[in-house]
Amino acid sequence: YPPERIKNLNFLWANRKFGDNLSLSLIHTATGVTETDTSNTLRYKQTSGFYTSYKKKGLNIWGEAYYQYGKTNSGKDVSAFLFTIDAAYTTNNITPGIGATYLSGNNKTGSNQDKENLFDIFYGARHRFYGYIDYFRNFSSNTRQGGIADYYFYLSYKISKSIKICNTGHYFRLAQTNPTTPNNKNLGYENDLILNYKFNNWGTLEGGYLFYVPTKSLEIIQEVDNAKFSQFLYVQLTLTPTLFKQ
Repeated sequence: YPPERIKNLNFLWANRKFGDNLSLSLIHTATGVTETDTSNTLRYKQTSGFYTSYKKKGLNIWGEAYYQYGKTNSGKDVSAFLFTIDAAYTTNNITPGIGATYLSGNNKTGSNQDKENLFDIFYGARHRFYGYIDYFRNFSSNTRQGGIADYYFYLSYKISKSIKICNTGHYFRLAQTNPTTPNNKNLGYENDLILNYKFNNWGTLEGGYLFYVPTKSLEIIQEVDNAKFSQFLYVQLTLTPTLFKQ
């Protein structure tokens, strides 16, 4: 059994609603891994934190903060954190928003590293966050353990009941430099333009145009040869028919 994969998972979740506008969730997970694929002794990473959201009229604010501690499968102490803050306001079918996500990284690597500071999101969602082109999926390799800071803004417009368009811009930086990364933390800018058309209650057509303007630091970190302007165009049809109804 691969030692980097979770062998034991425990979690605690508690939620409290304060009136109609404010909600708070407290979350703790204990994830156990083994040192090798033949050993059975479990070493646990503990992750504790909260998620909160506030909604009133057109205002929507949500945030999260998590601290990670315990041991890696190799026995190193863990001290890492993740936080996100997002705020949006809807008026006349227009929703502007702004947010930031910070995922801590290592400033030392290899034999000089005595503590793990790279936050591990385990099997958490990746495509939903950090840009739809998915340059940042495996934070250990895609940032060379430097972690990520994502400062983003978005503007959504509901053209009609069935058509919505949204543009999101991401400015990426390394959370931390280390001996394997360039000193310049800037990683570039990504822009995601998405058009969504719900033509029926069982069908949606979506189209997107995404592009990324990389920096030299990103090209070095992800070992990109002959780097060119990165762009991605897609069309997606989603059908969710009701097969049986009673």
